[in-house]
Amino acid sequence: AMVALGRGDLGAAHASVNITPVSIHSRDEIGEMAESFNLMQQEVLQAAHSLDDARDNLSSARSQLDASYQSIVHLAHHDALTGLPNRVAFAKHLALTFEHSIASGETFAVFCMDLDNFKEVNDVFGHAIGDELLKEVALRLTIASQDAFLARVGGDEFTLIAAHPISLEPLEQLAGRLLASADDAFDIAGQRLRIGLSIGIAMFPKDGSDAGTLVANADAALYRAKAEGRLNARFFEPEMDR
Repeated sequence: AMVALGRGDLGAAHASVNITPVSIHSRDEIGEMAESFNLMQQEVLQAAHSLDDARDNLSSARSQLDASYQSIVHLAHHDALTGLPNRVAFAKHLALTFEHSIASGETFAVFCMDLDNFKEVNDVFGHAIGDELLKEVALRLTIASQDAFLARVGGDEFTLIAAHPISLEPLEQLAGRLLASADDAFDIAGQRLRIGLSIGIAMFPKDGSDAGTLVANADAALYRAKAEGRLNARFFEPEMDR
């Protein structure tokens, strides 16, 4: 039993000490040895039960620690309001997409997006309604983006990574779905709200061979789209960064 306990083998320990106590009641040396043996058996059993409890407590603590770690990792990579991936997650996914595209020769596109007239909604109706609007926008964009990687990177700003489009056409179709999703009115807390979406699009490798350049060029295209009016999408063109 002691060897089994030393190895941490609680099952073996229980089996080896779960024997019938010695029943000798004489007052001679043999009787004293029997009494000592029975006492030792009880002590070993109590120790085994204590180890069982400690093992269960350790297992529970480990499960709680694992759950806390997963929660921290999730919070570090997701937006608390909408549940979308955040700026940190976007940067990591963009880096992985770059690595894959460089190795495979495939192209991809980055969309930079922000909402039209969102500041006015916040100013008129307050931040609580603004937050509810952002959650509804995130849901609609998620549906419209299908399998593309969508993130909220701050305020009313969203980004999207569309992997290996074979031509401009699927990107134009994706942009159209995103614009349409924001064009329908939003009913929030008894208020009927109308906003819009502006989109700038840059493609790897023609619009940038590194993450910083690609995102900056998508942002330049977004700036042009907003300047040209509500509900607009523009692909990056070289003159936009001047």
